[in-house]
Amino acid sequence: MKRNTSNTLFALMMLLSACGAGDKKQEAPLKPEQVVAEAREVISVGKILPRDGIISMSATISGTIEAIQVKAGDSVKKGDLILQLGAAQEQLAASESQAQVAAQLASNAADAYEVRIAELKLQELSAKYQTSKSLAEKGAETQEVLNTDYINYEQQLQKVAQVKQTQRANQQSLNELRQRQQLSALNLKDRRIKAPTAGIILNMDAKAGQVLEASKAFAELAPAGELVAECEVDELYASKIKLGQRVLIYPTSNPNPIAEGQISFVGASLQDKSILYEQIGEGTDRRVRRMTVKITKSERPLLINDKVECKIMLN
Repeated sequence: MKRNTSNTLFALMMLLSACGAGDKKQEAPLKPEQVVAEAREVISVGKILPRDGIISMSATISGTIEAIQVKAGDSVKKGDLILQLGAAQEQLAASESQAQVAAQLASNAADAYEVRIAELKLQELSAKYQTSKSLAEKGAETQEVLNTDYINYEQQLQKVAQVKQTQRANQQSLNELRQRQQLSALNLKDRRIKAPTAGIILNMDAKAGQVLEASKAFAELAPAGELVAECEVDELYASKIKLGQRVLIYPTSNPNPIAEGQISFVGASLQDKSILYEQIGEGTDRRVRRMTVKITKSERPLLINDKVECKIMLN
């Protein structure tokens, strides 16, 4: 049932000419622009797709596939594990980072304890020095005792500064170790490829033991949710396509519509024909305007990637 716009125009013009052939006064055939201007409907070619499109899944790093958890046709939830890349070195690095952070945390806890003890000792020696100073001013304490208490206070003041400096240095070391731990965790996470959203695995082009290259698609995921028809209209009718227009959806080679909807998106420019057209050279002869049809009702379940024809009611 596939219809080509150019063929449709030609057939319509020939039909109009044939209808007038028997008349004594034969009317001139309609010009293409007249056919377009008087058209009340137009046929476009389309494909049934998820509203959010099909997601091509790939890994951010290369690696050997250790295990595959799903197959084509499986339903998945967001976060489900799709496949696992070998991660022995990454797992070891993550474990070492975790141990280093734990050791540094223990060391920092000891630092905090030393700072607290040093500050308490400083308070004690400060109070003792202030007492000796007050008594010395009244002649009730010797200068020797006052000097000793002052030296002890100053030494403890330096001790507090020293342990605080050590505490700051160790805190910086902890921050660096935590950054390494996060990097190790990310490297390990990159080797566990998970579903970015709920949906259905359409195909799986990967096998256990295979080396998976970074950024190379290995599977397609159709997000869960409503389906739409992505269509293309020949440039002759591009200006007549509007939001909200009613659309009847037909399967190929079938005269009966299986669904109905309305245009929910119209492209702002003309583009080359897409993979919806499969004949050699067909994608280069004319340009098209792309649109999306929101399906409002369907006679039967629609299949993703089904090629369809959409009859757009222009008026």
